[in-house]
Amino acid sequence: MRTGVRRIKNLLGLEIPKLVNRRERYVCPLCGEAFAYLNDLRIHLLRKRIRPTSALKVSMFDDDGILVDDEILEKMKRRLKQRTED
Repeated sequence: MRTGVRRIKNLLGLEIPKLVNRRERYVCPLCGEAFAYLNDLRIHLLRKRIRPTSALKVSMFDDDGILVDDEILEKMKRRLKQRTED
């Protein structure tokens, strides 16, 4: 599919804009590691046993890939604190 879009774009000389609901990267709010895909960040957080990862949405991140949803961020920090206390 991507190759077909690229070919059409090149043939017609068009610039196809990026999807609005995509980001270049997603940064882990706890360790600062960057990921190319939101699902990779979810997996990273699951491996650290930090939730809620299923609630993460593209709209919760700014253009730099930083999580800006304070409610989710606080839940993740509480979960990390609980895990370190156990």
